[in-house]
Amino acid sequence: MYSKIVQTAFGPANFWRDPYNLDIYLEHCVTLPVLDNLKNYSEQRKSNFMSVDKMVLFGSSKDGAISPWQSAWFGTWAEDDENTLKMEERDVYVQDTFGLKTMNEQGRIIRIDSEMNHFGYYKKEEFIKKVVGPWLVM
Repeated sequence: MYSKIVQTAFGPANFWRDPYNLDIYLEHCVTLPVLDNLKNYSEQRKSNFMSVDKMVLFGSSKDGAISPWQSAWFGTWAEDDENTLKMEERDVYVQDTFGLKTMNEQGRIIRIDSEMNHFGYYKKEEFIKKVVGPWLVM
């Protein structure tokens, strides 16, 4: 998963945080550790992230594609790969490495349970109009 060829050729591999191989993940994963500001730390990156007025996150326990589904809300697998950590329990949140904690404490992160599977969003016009739409015209 973390070989150079896989990281280059297979986009989703850049977003896989292997709870059993966190050292390898931090060393070889090219995208997610950078976005989490754990690798090549940058105050500018944190500032850029926090420049967003509101972040609306849609997730669902019925997702079926994202694992764990809580990662839609910045959750992740715990190191045992059996339990999940909520956003507020993650080191990147507690240490506020990229501004997630600050934004959440300021009420700028909204989590919405869509109660639908991963591929259902584009098929649910009513959901888009009533739930997603209002956030787009703020």
